[in-house]
Amino acid sequence: MIEKRHKISFHDVVKFSKITKDPHPSHVDRDFPTRNRFKNNIIQGLYLSSLSVGLISAEFLDESFFIAKQNFSYKKPVFIDTEFIIRIELIFDQKKYNIKSYKIKIYDDHFTYCTGQVDTIKKTL
Repeated sequence: MIEKRHKISFHDVVKFSKITKDPHPSHVDRDFPTRNRFKNNIIQGLYLSSLSVGLISAEFLDESFFIAKQNFSYKKPVFIDTEFIIRIELIFDQKKYNIKSYKIKIYDDHFTYCTGQVDTIKKTL
């Protein structure tokens, strides 16, 4: 199991929005929170998922593994400049078929923001 702390800035979210072509005001409009009674702009769910998959790749896998399936459930919005933790835990390791599954939890001291599972498979050519 690993846990990594993260804090994502408005600048990071704007860059991610440009890459993913997601210009939703909740992410990139500085006035959106005031007009909608939020405390800050919201980090894209895809950004959180991508961080999680990137951590799995960096910490657990070599180049012979691929992401076969991912499933995330978003419980609460994560606001820009909120410090949060990504916890990744290996929950299944089937050596015969080279399949591994990881449980993901994105949280802080107050909330669980997102949970998920990522399944990987090793290429065997």
